[in-house]
Amino acid sequence: MAVCHWCDEEMPKGGSCSVAELHRGGTSVAMIPFGDERPRWSGEKCGDCGVRRGGFHHPGCDIQRCAVCRGQMLSCGCRFDEDGPDPDDVAFDHEGDLPGIA
Repeated sequence: MAVCHWCDEEMPKGGSCSVAELHRGGTSVAMIPFGDERPRWSGEKCGDCGVRRGGFHHPGCDIQRCAVCRGQMLSCGCRFDEDGPDPDDVAFDHEGDLPGIA
């Protein structure tokens, strides 16, 4: 069984994720509940993460829509504070070398 890394619940059982909002620059962004996204999905449960209608998708769900751009959240590219540092933003020291490389 897949377990949500935010709420520690088994995803296909239909329980809502406890994360109802994320943050961008410290500003709260409300997540879109299952059934309110466009396009609307039929059925009472999400076909990917198992959340019931009105609940919040678990992170990484294929059906979850981004509350910022409305695209597929899994691949839209929008970043949230909870994502941590962007791996594409590599920190360089004053000489331009990668950290920890002599």
